[in-house]
Amino acid sequence: MAGIAGGRVYFTSQQVMIISFNIRAAVGILLLLILVPPHSQVEGSAIISHRLTQAMGRARPGDKFKLWVFFTDKGRDGEPKRARLSPKCLRRRRLKGARPIVDSTDLPIKAEYVSQVLSCGAELRARSRWLNAISVKAKAEEIRKISTLPFVGKLDKVMGFKRRKIEAERGEIPKIRGGRYWLDYGPSYPQLSLLQIPQLHQLGYDGSGILICLLDTGFYLTHGCFDSLKVVATWDFIFRDEGVQDGPEDGPGQQDHGTSVLSVLSGFKQGELIGPAFGASYALAKTEDIRSETPIEEDYWIAGLEWADSLGADVVSSSLGYTRFDGDTGYTYQDLDGNTARTTVAADLAVAKGMVVVTAAGNEWDKPWHYIVTPADGDSVLAVGAVDMEGNLARFSSVGPTADGRIKPDLVAPGVKVWSADTRSSSYSYKEGTSFSTPLVAGAVALLLQVDSTLTPMEVRARLCSTGSQASSPDTLMGWGIPNVLKASGLIPPQLENRLWCYPNPFRDVTNIAYCLRNDNSVKIQIFAVSGELVREMDLEQKGAGDYSSPQRAAHWKGENQSGKRVTPGIYLCRLTSGGFSRVTKIAYLGPSTP
Repeated sequence: MAGIAGGRVYFTSQQVMIISFNIRAAVGILLLLILVPPHSQVEGSAIISHRLTQAMGRARPGDKFKLWVFFTDKGRDGEPKRARLSPKCLRRRRLKGARPIVDSTDLPIKAEYVSQVLSCGAELRARSRWLNAISVKAKAEEIRKISTLPFVGKLDKVMGFKRRKIEAERGEIPKIRGGRYWLDYGPSYPQLSLLQIPQLHQLGYDGSGILICLLDTGFYLTHGCFDSLKVVATWDFIFRDEGVQDGPEDGPGQQDHGTSVLSVLSGFKQGELIGPAFGASYALAKTEDIRSETPIEEDYWIAGLEWADSLGADVVSSSLGYTRFDGDTGYTYQDLDGNTARTTVAADLAVAKGMVVVTAAGNEWDKPWHYIVTPADGDSVLAVGAVDMEGNLARFSSVGPTADGRIKPDLVAPGVKVWSADTRSSSYSYKEGTSFSTPLVAGAVALLLQVDSTLTPMEVRARLCSTGSQASSPDTLMGWGIPNVLKASGLIPPQLENRLWCYPNPFRDVTNIAYCLRNDNSVKIQIFAVSGELVREMDLEQKGAGDYSSPQRAAHWKGENQSGKRVTPGIYLCRLTSGGFSRVTKIAYLGPSTP
């Protein structure tokens, strides 16, 4: 058994049942995760799904099929072993209340089972401990051989999906009304301000200490907005190596989508683009193969999700909005019940293990499909739709309900004219789609977890939904609406507090000395060496008292003395004086990034 927040999870060889999901701030949610599709028939000694049987019936000699091979057991007795899980993963599970910490889904697949399947001529694609299955490529005659193996319980087609690409053309940079915050957001300010994210940045929260895993197409990490990005792990699940940038075997533009999504979430370029979680750490998984008309295949996605868990990721962000289903035997609307699609099953299980899973609702409202796409139908995931900068639902944003009548999407965020990195020109451009509203919410989640690391995934969901613009009347168009991240954090003070903080710190080229004051007195900022020597002094005019929801005053120090010469790298003291208030903080100067 395993469970979180008062719930229990029961695992068998055929299914995972998550029941009694009792969370303090959320309504109890019932999860039924079925690992095997209901539509199947028997061929040989194994159960072959109707989808796979149909595909085999239409095959030409020599055709190969991508299929899941589900095993009846893991060939082990006794307590689960803590294999392939990092200490950070175990700590996260303990903190989020998973019981037990490790269960049978964490056990590796029995190597002998895999070997015997491959000996039938199949080619291995991916493994899933959670589903106790592997995905393979095999010919029809090889599939029939696999079906005779006594430890094979189910065979089913690996579903492929086609992502609808929505991107706005490069446009004129809009003028930003009002003052700027101590961070210069440039054109990215509107997409953050709608969620009240800059206010948390003002309070010093940037996602530091949180590990976010991004599942996408690939990433061009040499773009200038990633200069300070903290990447702790990368993996290409398509070619099975650590390279997530375009390689010689990739299709043209493989890394474009993932780069733009990552920049919206994590980018940091003063005056150009700042993401909500620019201080977080990142694990980057290349799970989408754009070749052959942009198929998105669920086996790579699930493998990426399990990889994220093993690393100890706190948040998973996936902007792989699944739209038109590949072939004639794809999932139907009736399958969007939270229990059928493999990605949905895996996503809900990831939440049970303590990760917040944020996924795109899809771009289908103006298309025949109309509804959300998998795994957005999961009852534990945060499915994100898109609105424009005025808060109106985007023309393309997929809607609910799910096939079993639940409200989806859960939340919405800006997904029209979202400013992001542009791979091919190494500059920036506007993008559209729920692909770009999703990382904004994922970044908001990271900020909440930085504020309170003990929050369970369902508590995070409850906080965001309860502060949404439609919290009192959620619907199947925009769910609970646009979240107010500042309110969700619980950090709004009863009265204004005097504050002083610096970012970035340590710094190389410039640090922002930001402050919030109750009074409207003039401000003096002084930089001292640790020896007590005065290095720089600045007199500023405080134009009215600042608060946590209005632009703050800020000074900027470039590591220069009063004469404009660079000082020696080291620790310096920054003192702010205003009226009777005085505050001191440390600044670490690393020296200029370029000589």
